[in-house]
Amino acid sequence: MYARWVDLQVNGYAGVDFNAPGLTQEAVRAVTDRLAADGTAAFLPTLVTGDPEMLLGTIRAVVAARRRYPGCERAIRGFFLEGPFISPEPGAVGTHPVEVCGARSIVCVVPDARKADAVAAAVDGPLTPLCPSSILRTHPDCTLYLDPPAAAKLKA
Repeated sequence: MYARWVDLQVNGYAGVDFNAPGLTQEAVRAVTDRLAADGTAAFLPTLVTGDPEMLLGTIRAVVAARRRYPGCERAIRGFFLEGPFISPEPGAVGTHPVEVCGARSIVCVVPDARKADAVAAAVDGPLTPLCPSSILRTHPDCTLYLDPPAAAKLKA
């Protein structure tokens, strides 16, 4: 018996780039199958700051692959969305396009009881780098959509 890995940040694998336009369900399945063959049981496809339409296309392809292929449903546990909350100030952006970093509005969808502690820390805890999502409270137009289990630990 051997350990299986959980990879929290997969920008792509086996020649497939999750940040390239035109991602297909079949490509998502190919990555999933190859990662499984190489010992990874679960992973988060990683999307970097970029064109919103391209990001939505990628998200749609991954969601469709999860619905279509049981292996994708088992292995893909969510998304790692890198970048859109980075400061638009010079020097703090890194390789992310500054035009996207200064988003006018932010929408976060957070389901599941497993996220309750993180939601409570972001919303009710101190504003701190130890909880990067706490910075969302400083944005003038940020909306959180939570299901009841994800919101269960919020202060009234």
